[in-house]
Amino acid sequence: RDYPEIAVTRRIYRGDGSNDYFINKVPVRLRDVTEVFLGTGVGRKAYSIVEQGKIGVIVSARPEDRRSLIEEAAGITKYKARKRQAENKMNLTRQNLTRVNDIVSEIERQLGSLRRQAAKAKRYLRYRDELDDLVLWEASHKLLELTATTAVAREAHAKTSEQVSQKRAEVDARDAEIEVLRQRAKEAEAKAERAQNVAFTSDNDVREQEARIDRSGDRYEHLQRRLSQARVEQTGLEEKAAALTRERDALAEDLRAVSEEQSREQGLLTEEYDKLEALRKATAETEQRVGEARRAEAEATAAIARREAELRGFENRRAEIGQRRERLDEERSRLTAEQTTLTAERTELAERAASLESKKHAMCDARDAIGVELPFLEAQVEHGGTELDAVRKELHQRKSRLEALRELEERMEGIGAGVRNLLASGDTILGGIVADRIEVPAEYTTALGALVGERLQTVVVQDLDRALELLGELSEQRKGRATVIARDGSSGAAVIPVPEMDGVIGSIAGMVRHAADDAGLVRALVGDAVLVREITQARALRSRLLAQGQGLRDVVTLDGTVFHADGRVTGGAGDAVAAGLLDQKREMRELEELVVGLTMQARTREDDLAHKRARLSQLRRALDDAKAQAHEAELAMVNAQQDLQKLEQRIGHTDSRIAQVRHDIAELGATLERAEAEQQASLASLEQARARRQEAVEALSSAEREALSHREQLADQQATYTDRKVQLASVSERMSASRSALERIDRELAELVERIAELESERDDGATEAGLVAADLFEARGELIDARRQAREAQMEFENARLGLDDARHGLGLREAELREMRLTLDDLSTTLREQDIKLQRLVMEREHLDEAIRERYRGLELRTIVGDYHARPRVGDEQKNRIKELTHLIDRMGSVNLDAMGEYEEQSQRFVYYTEQRDDLNKALADLEAAIAQMNKETKRLFRHAFDGVNRRFKEIFPKMFRGGRAELRLTNPDDMLETGIEILAQPPGKRVANIELMSGGEKAFTAVSLLLALFRFKPSPFCILDEVDAPLDEANVGRYVEAIRAMTDRSQFIVITHSKRTMQAVDVLYGVTMQEPGVSKLVGVRVGDRAERSVHKRSERPIETDVAKGEAMPPESEAPPEESDGGTQVA
Repeated sequence: RDYPEIAVTRRIYRGDGSNDYFINKVPVRLRDVTEVFLGTGVGRKAYSIVEQGKIGVIVSARPEDRRSLIEEAAGITKYKARKRQAENKMNLTRQNLTRVNDIVSEIERQLGSLRRQAAKAKRYLRYRDELDDLVLWEASHKLLELTATTAVAREAHAKTSEQVSQKRAEVDARDAEIEVLRQRAKEAEAKAERAQNVAFTSDNDVREQEARIDRSGDRYEHLQRRLSQARVEQTGLEEKAAALTRERDALAEDLRAVSEEQSREQGLLTEEYDKLEALRKATAETEQRVGEARRAEAEATAAIARREAELRGFENRRAEIGQRRERLDEERSRLTAEQTTLTAERTELAERAASLESKKHAMCDARDAIGVELPFLEAQVEHGGTELDAVRKELHQRKSRLEALRELEERMEGIGAGVRNLLASGDTILGGIVADRIEVPAEYTTALGALVGERLQTVVVQDLDRALELLGELSEQRKGRATVIARDGSSGAAVIPVPEMDGVIGSIAGMVRHAADDAGLVRALVGDAVLVREITQARALRSRLLAQGQGLRDVVTLDGTVFHADGRVTGGAGDAVAAGLLDQKREMRELEELVVGLTMQARTREDDLAHKRARLSQLRRALDDAKAQAHEAELAMVNAQQDLQKLEQRIGHTDSRIAQVRHDIAELGATLERAEAEQQASLASLEQARARRQEAVEALSSAEREALSHREQLADQQATYTDRKVQLASVSERMSASRSALERIDRELAELVERIAELESERDDGATEAGLVAADLFEARGELIDARRQAREAQMEFENARLGLDDARHGLGLREAELREMRLTLDDLSTTLREQDIKLQRLVMEREHLDEAIRERYRGLELRTIVGDYHARPRVGDEQKNRIKELTHLIDRMGSVNLDAMGEYEEQSQRFVYYTEQRDDLNKALADLEAAIAQMNKETKRLFRHAFDGVNRRFKEIFPKMFRGGRAELRLTNPDDMLETGIEILAQPPGKRVANIELMSGGEKAFTAVSLLLALFRFKPSPFCILDEVDAPLDEANVGRYVEAIRAMTDRSQFIVITHSKRTMQAVDVLYGVTMQEPGVSKLVGVRVGDRAERSVHKRSERPIETDVAKGEAMPPESEAPPEESDGGTQVA
């Protein structure tokens, strides 16, 4: 709207393939570009851009796909895009609604459980507080008892410890004396041990010398035996070496003779091999001549077989042609008769199709009449169901709340134990508590609760004497305390008027609603108390009452501050229990009235909804019947039309087949003549082949005889050559054996010489070692005599040291016996000390455990800090201990208690309210989206119908002009569904029958598509139109009409035509030519056809390429756009 024209640009980067989009050189998103062109006829699938070779797709596409052309012309593509967005939002909203409903259901399920858990938690806290008080009372006295016992134990422990110390000193002194004696004994023991070691060493030396003498004697005898054995072995080896030398000389002489014989045999073998090779060559040449002769014979035989097969084939073909001609004559007669029958059936089917179409229209009218009433009734049922659900939901919530309040009332939550026990007795004189008999407006609940407090729990009785007896029973059974009031004994004094001044609301007695016979009860409860708004106004009222001499009265503010007549002032948060009792009673009465009203309302809505649903079901069944009948009629009509179409195809196929049969009969005659000529040529070729085969047989016989002679000579020579090879191998084997034996003898001689040398060396070494061993033997015998003398002296020294050690050990034993007696006494004292120590530790640990248990149970509470609160009380008796057991049992029976249940219940209640509001918002959003989609569907149907009628009317006008006759129209496949119906094209070119559009020629299809495009442009012109080689299937005459039709539209739109037709180029305003002389560099030449003025040549630069989205062809940069471009006209590339 802000620009007279726009330029859309797409920039593609060569590197990463990324894209930039611009509208009037301003960067935008691809979605922005799409939204700009929605409904304008310009777009990716619009009718203003026809790609190369795609003109025929318009007429050959499915009817559902062809619908997009009319939608674009109608401008409803933007509605469809918005509808898809709305449907996506609806799906997301339904998913969110499902999740919210699940959450609400889960919260409703949890609320009941949390409500019970919260009440259980309150009882648990009350029991726990009483139990804690009793446990701390008992623990405090236990701590005092442990403290006194620990002091006595510490004194006894100190006395015993002193005795232990004295006795330990005596033991230490005696222990030191024994240590001196023990040291002396150790020295004597060390001396005896040294003497023993010396004696043992001397004995070892004697044994070692004796063993040395034995080893030396054995070694000397062994060396003598070894020398004798070496002399004998050396003599035998020298004799064996002489024998081997003689054997070696004989083998050398045999080896020279065998070598000469091998040379002779090798020469003879070479001569025989040369003869064998000559015979092999001659035999191969002969075999080659045999093979050539055989191939010649085979080729001649194959040629004869081929010619004979051809002759047999000619005979078969002649017979087959005759049979085929007979069949074609029979088929021509049958097709002629079938054509006559099909023509009669076509006439009958055309009449039946017209009758069925009339029936279908009648059924559709009946269905549409029901369809008008059905949506209205469905909306009423849906709205009624929504309202009923809302009423049921509210009724369920109110009932749940009322049941919860009744449950609290039955359990008497918030009422003292004494009152509960008194009411639980069920005596007939009891008339309930005061809170059950009065009612006050919600805004005054806090004030009344602060004023009367626990008096709301006062029990109203009919007989005061009987009430006193019941109170006595409570006292005897220790079941708590309670307050009673006689209904007939209440005061009924006159009401004192309330002074009129700012902030004074009035007398509280006048604001309390109650039964008529409870007036005195109310006066006794609240007296002449006055209700004011704020504290300042209460003080002003009291000052005024004093000034007027009326005396003070109780004054209460709305926030619960109470100015008592005796001068006391009570303030703070107020009495929540009293206010809660009043709120609970008031809420129960309101809920009971509301539940009754909601129940009646729900029943009324259920009856109305049931009636509407019955009517809706009736209409739906009627609509289904009408749709079924219309569908059956439509199916019958479509089947009839399809049958008619198939019949037309069969008739056309029959005509074509008759013509084909006539043509085939003529072809068979010509084929028979050609076959006879080919048969004569084959007979001549057969005689020539038989002569060539006879010549080849004679040549083969001669070559085989010669080859047989050569093969026999070759076999004889091969046997001679083999004998020579065997003789040469035998000589070579003998020569090899002689060489091996000679080498073996040489190795044995070398080993014998080496062994003889080793034996001479061993004899020399043995003689030397025997001399050394004899000398060592003499020396060892002298050392043995000295060692025996030293051993006797050491044994005598050891005996003397052992006697001194025995004397020292006897004296040490006497002293150690005395020390053991002293230690026994010390151990007894130590045992007593340990027992006292254990007792003291036990007392300390018992106190620590007591402190730890209290700290663990009461979160770090130090017991010594609260002993002062309990020490004045008497010791814990059996009654208190039984109560502790009773409370512990009660708490254990309660099982697990969720102490967070009260907070969780409040939190879940808030979540329930929040998600209920969210669900209502989602339902409203869903209804809004459905209404928007319904409105878009309605508008889409209207626009589509209008566009279809307009385009169809123009198509009927343009088609005869383009074809110079004929007729065509557009038809809806499903007129009852304007949102999904397809579009069929019925076209009848001049001189032809109405037939399937797929059977039209390429030019006819293109002209039909062009006619439809022009009809679309006349209905809704597009800013421009691109036609890519649309005129390719047209001949020269049709190209002229095509150009005239485009020229007639150039006053409304700009046409960009891509063509190779000269006639099309002659009719344009501006002509462009694009060439690529160098790879990657395009050149553009533009010519205004009117004055033939050559335009400048634009070369591509190395900046980002701007391409057409559909074709991907290079376009000139924006700055280089031709200045002659205008809003209208035709341009050809």
